[in-house]
Amino acid sequence: MEFHVTDEDLKGISESEDKLVFFANVSARVSEIEDERKRIRLENNRSFSGEPRLPQAFVDKIREISNGAASEEERLVIEKTLFATDVSHIHNRVSIPVRKVKNSFLTEEESNFLRGKNGKGKPKFLDVIVIEPSLEQTEAKLSNWNSCYVIKGTWKKIVRKNGLKSGTVLQFWAFRVQNQLGIAIVERI
Repeated sequence: MEFHVTDEDLKGISESEDKLVFFANVSARVSEIEDERKRIRLENNRSFSGEPRLPQAFVDKIREISNGAASEEERLVIEKTLFATDVSHIHNRVSIPVRKVKNSFLTEEESNFLRGKNGKGKPKFLDVIVIEPSLEQTEAKLSNWNSCYVIKGTWKKIVRKNGLKSGTVLQFWAFRVQNQLGIAIVERI
């Protein structure tokens, strides 16, 4: 990680000893940031000990959405620690790296569709049902951007309403209601 100090940063620091203290503090902060990034990367790569289950409240919500009809088996897609770009209102999307997907969740037809481009050369998307961590139901768009699936459209609202922050660990579960793809987002505590 590079860190640049300008003359403006050093204004008001007169003694050489004060400058040494300043640089020691900057160095310590840079180390803290690097350690946090390593922790998040390691957490994203950890494996499960045993097969997780979708919490019952989410199973009940899926049943409610489907008017009591049984849904196809819920599948854990990924457990992911959110990064700053995942919760940024400017980006308005969360990425799901294809190589980290634990269980395939798209039909062959959906996969082929998402590989295509629309008339403007932009990635095609599927409308999906979303069950937020708060158990509210909404809709979002699922796209395929090269090596990542991306949930977008209403993502920044989901982030804001559920108080999601960088470092939050989420599980993304796929389910189907009358053949329509849904994503349940479960916050790990």
